[in-house]
Amino acid sequence: MIDPKIKKILKHPDRAAQADVDAVLAYVQSAQGEKLSFLECKRCLFFLRGKLPNTDENNRLLSGIYVKATTKAVAPRSVISEAEQTPQSRRAYVEELRKTKPKKVKAAETKLRFYLHQSRKAMPKPDEDTICDLLFYNLAYSMDYISYFGYGYPDKGVADRNEYILEKERWVYGLCCNGYLEAGLLMDKYKTYQILQAFFKREMIPVRSFGDYKSFRAFVERQPQFIRKISNFGGGIGVKRVDLRNKALRGLRASLLFGYYMFYIHVVQRFLSVIIRILTGHNLTKASLVMEELIIQGEAVARFNPSSVNTVRAVGFKTKTDGAHLAFACLRMGRSGSLVDNAHSGGIFADIDPKTGVICSDAMDDYGKVFPCHPDTGVVLKGAPLPEWDKLTEIVVALSEKMEHMQYFGWDLAYSDKGWVLVEGNSAAGMDIHQEVAGHGLRALYFGKQADMETTYATPAPGLFIGRGEEA
Repeated sequence: MIDPKIKKILKHPDRAAQADVDAVLAYVQSAQGEKLSFLECKRCLFFLRGKLPNTDENNRLLSGIYVKATTKAVAPRSVISEAEQTPQSRRAYVEELRKTKPKKVKAAETKLRFYLHQSRKAMPKPDEDTICDLLFYNLAYSMDYISYFGYGYPDKGVADRNEYILEKERWVYGLCCNGYLEAGLLMDKYKTYQILQAFFKREMIPVRSFGDYKSFRAFVERQPQFIRKISNFGGGIGVKRVDLRNKALRGLRASLLFGYYMFYIHVVQRFLSVIIRILTGHNLTKASLVMEELIIQGEAVARFNPSSVNTVRAVGFKTKTDGAHLAFACLRMGRSGSLVDNAHSGGIFADIDPKTGVICSDAMDDYGKVFPCHPDTGVVLKGAPLPEWDKLTEIVVALSEKMEHMQYFGWDLAYSDKGWVLVEGNSAAGMDIHQEVAGHGLRALYFGKQADMETTYATPAPGLFIGRGEEA
């Protein structure tokens, strides 16, 4: 449990003085702080993220604390390795956890039921052995249920499965490569915009409180059509196109809309946070909203699916050998009528040759289904070139050099009437779509890149990563 005095500081971060910040920092480094659960530690670190200067020393300190807390939150590698060998041993592991950590298993089952309901039209209901397998990999590795099928786990043995980097490892990998404070800058869409505004080439404003009404009304007059996003949500969640072009009703509709936004921020979010805490044990981070000028998509990329802004996920590294460079690229496309292109929101994706900018695979969805052509527009994907690829690679390098403490990054870029523009940045970019289109895990490649980096911001305890040694 968090100390009551510290909990009081965390409850009102906007009122925190420097002495409060020092107290929280000292607390998470203390013997008492080391006894915190992963979620409690994460809450303290999130508070510090907005208060401490973005220095190399602070990045190392907070990354180390986060990774240490993560290590405590997972079972020892030797235990998991023994448990995952057969379907019977995986079932036994789940049943043992059901006795020792019933709340954790209940939360995993709740998420699984939600996933199965959401995917009922995309695939047949899994049998009992597969459901048990899904629970095992979620409990042992925090694996997304959807990745289980995208990676083709039902048809793979343990050795091949272990080549994939899963969700818990992804976050730890990101914090070993990137400073915690620097990574946090990309987790808030408006902070990202403030730092990298020149690469967005469009307008964005935050909506956080009633004091933002005047700037919101002025924005609506300049941009009567715009995109609304939740500042710290991903996966296309909460993205909506708003149309206030009717001048006669614009003032009234804008006022009503702003009132709704305030209701969402100050009432709905508080209610949702309680529900999510009850169902999953997680705290919902309070979020603001951002309003963003529309991206007018260039025809060369709009042709794949005109209803969505189809983006390139460009993943790269900074290494001693190659400096900042593009390593992977995927084109993400929405489905007909969809505004977003995210795979978790029903989109599809195809691999791009990072050197030439030519699509080099068929498309896939998150369930592993393959599409030689876009299923709605019929556009053939494999062999299609993307425009001005040399400029995209230049932007990727320029963006990466702008972020001093980042050595692993994922940039989402769209091709517009202004050329390539930044949509958002990712400090622990998802490895799922690149591993899915490759058809195999990319563990060796990712850790090979990390070994060639200039610095490491945190060192995981032995045994956290598969094939990285056993715990003492």
